[in-house]
Amino acid sequence: MQFVRFASIVPGLLAGSLAAGDPPARLIVNAGVTSVTISRLDQNRRPLRLDTLDIPIRVEAECEPGANAASISISVADTRQAHRFSESSGPVHIDTTLQLPDRQIAPIVIEEFCTPDDAANAGPRLLVPDAFTAQVSLHCAGESHQSMHYAVASIDLRLDCDGDTKPTPGPDQSKKRLNIRRGSRLL
Repeated sequence: MQFVRFASIVPGLLAGSLAAGDPPARLIVNAGVTSVTISRLDQNRRPLRLDTLDIPIRVEAECEPGANAASISISVADTRQAHRFSESSGPVHIDTTLQLPDRQIAPIVIEEFCTPDDAANAGPRLLVPDAFTAQVSLHCAGESHQSMHYAVASIDLRLDCDGDTKPTPGPDQSKKRLNIRRGSRLL
């Protein structure tokens, strides 16, 4: 699993009672590259609908002196996880996986990848940079103040072509499959 590291040190709101020179809160987000294996496509260009994705995320957080982490919220699209802490002094580490449902993933249009004709043009992998974004917030609470800190990290998507399978059906057959999987609702 590869992680992309993004650090954000953002001054907190309502943190005016901190002494000058005190270190600020620290919030570091590592978002993993999410991999998906797809079967060969029967057309050169078409929208690709993905199933539910597991997105690995690692968060390291530490509040400013005099405050403890009260909660950390992690979200990707409309999927959200909240982690609450009762008495956390010092750094907090979270390793989690967010399950992003297929209904929250927009179709991805790919061209000249994983088709019967692309054997010479494209390799077995395609990286889609910044396919998703993870937003993380840290709520710090102390006796004399509270603060909020935010960080954002891009999540890359890696498509792996399974060259040993038959081509995936074209758009008309794909819509029929979506009807069966999602009831009568077409996206």
